[in-house]
This record gives sequence, C-alpha cells and structure tokens, in this order.
Amino acid sequence: MEFTGRKNIYKKYALYAVVIFLAAVCSNSGFIPSLFSLDAMVMVPLCVAVALHEKSIPGMCFGILCGALWDLGSVQSDGFYTVLLTAVGFICGSLSSFLVRNNIMSSLLLTLASTGFCNVAHWVFFYLRKGYDGAFSVLFSYYLPSVVYTLAFGAIFYYVISYIYKATKIKKKH
Repeated sequence: MEFTGRKNIYKKYALYAVVIFLAAVCSNSGFIPSLFSLDAMVMVPLCVAVALHEKSIPGMCFGILCGALWDLGSVQSDGFYTVLLTAVGFICGSLSSFLVRNNIMSSLLLTLASTGFCNVAHWVFFYLRKGYDGAFSVLFSYYLPSVVYTLAFGAIFYYVISYIYKATKIKKKH
C-alpha cells in the first residue's frame, strides 16, 4: 500500500520538475513575450506556486531548482537567483504550513512580495551598490513594473501546479 503513495509523490515531483524545466526553457529562449521591454520573472511565481502546495523543505528544494535554472540562463554566473529562490521557496512553504491558506489570492500576494523582493535585491546589488547614474530611474521604469507583469504568470502557474497536485493526490481508503 505504501508503494502506491510513494509512486504518486514521485510522479508529482517529476511533473513539477517538467513544468519548471519547460518554464526555464521558455523564459531563456525568448518564448515569453516582453511587454513594453519588461521581462517576466517566471521562475519566481512558479517557485511560489510549488512551495504553497508543498511544505518548507520540498519548496526550498524546488526553489533551488528554479534558481539554478534561472542562473544558467543569466549572464552572471554567481548563483544570485539560486540563493534568492531557495529562501523564497522555504519561506512560502513555511507560510503555507503555518499561517497562509493555499488559494489564488495568497498565491498572488506572495508572488507580488517575492518578485518585489527579488527585483529590489537585484537592483540593490547590481545597480545601486555599483553607483550607476540613473539607478532609481531603472528601479521605477523597469524593475517595479516587471513585478506587476509577473503577476499574470503567478495566476497561470498557480492553476497548473494546483491541477498537478490534485491529480496526484493520494486517495485515502476508508
């Protein structure tokens, strides 16, 4: 009886990994359109959606996967997004375990907060700290509007991950 439950868990985790790989390929290949030169940070809402359906440690592990794939497609190879999305996955998974209900509104709010955190952290470390002229202009014209654009993907990924979670849910026998 335990084998069937484990089999569904492995199937669920494999499907999550496939969705993450497909999102990374679409994000890095330019398949996801830019909106007025704004890029969607699609790995953040995907990490949040998976972490909401799972708990803290699986959310953290899928955050590592999302961040590592995002770092593979970025110009800098410093592991910045891996660290950020690991923290996002752990925090969102912990919040869903103890404080937040798993619904679309909480997913969108956590996506907004997580994307804002990732974008502002990137802006602080790679623009503000280096002392570029017009750093605040970049923050308000690129980073913060891309947070709003990313919210649309938060809703899409929430429903995709929710479908996978419900389809592979272990049915209890009475």
